Amino acid sequence: GVMAFIESNADFREAKEKLLTIQSNLRDSVLTREQKDELNQKIQAAFENLNIRKEIEQEKNIEIAQKFFSELQPKVDARMHEASISVIFKDLREKLKNIQAEVRDAILLRDQRNELHEKLQRVFETINTRHDADRAAFTNQASENYKRLKALVDKGFALAEESHEYKDTREFLKKIQSEFKGIKLVREEREELYSKLQKAFEILNNRVDEYFHTKKKNWEVRMQYKLTETETDIDRLKKEIIAERENLLEL
Repeated sequence: GVMAFIESNADFREAKEKLLTIQSNLRDSVLTREQKDELNQKIQAAFENLNIRKEIEQEKNIEIAQKFFSELQPKVDARMHEASISVIFKDLREKLKNIQAEVRDAILLRDQRNELHEKLQRVFETINTRHDADRAAFTNQASENYKRLKALVDKGFALAEESHEYKDTREFLKKIQSEFKGIKLVREEREELYSKLQKAFEILNNRVDEYFHTKKKNWEVRMQYKLTETETDIDRLKKEIIAERENLLEL
């Protein structure tokens, strides 16, 4: 029964330890030499059987591991290439995490697993290096863009407050507004400048409204004065006509 258990047990380490225990107990047992020799032969046969089964199992595992390795290696190599050219770092990291999970769950030999892990680590390092470089370049460019755009917005704001060339000022503000499209800026700085530009538009619009309101009011005043002047002339002419008629009657 014990031998059958050993031969059917898939855990080779457990089976080997069981055989060693039996062998040790056999040495201390009260048996004849012939009985001990017979049992020792059976134990040796079990050891040989166990080793053969272990070799077969190892060969099967090597075949399975090679199959997994052959499938995973091209995927890892593809990610290595992609990491050197792609700028969509978030998607790349997500793909790498998925491959890491595949490597973790796959049946692989130690050397194969180590090779894939090392490659994946290099891919992560490549992505991090390129990402840091891109961020540094973005920060520098965003800083230069902010300085240039701020000067324009400040100028536009001053014109909106002071200039009487309303049309030219509005065109200038629109030109500044077009500069925001596609330009690299830190979000907070973009919002700061755009908010100030919108405020400049509001100030200009209010001044233009006030200008036309004042102009209309002045026109109304002039028209009222002219109307009053005309009415006075009409009264004067009426009186002259009456006087002329009286002169005609006397004649």
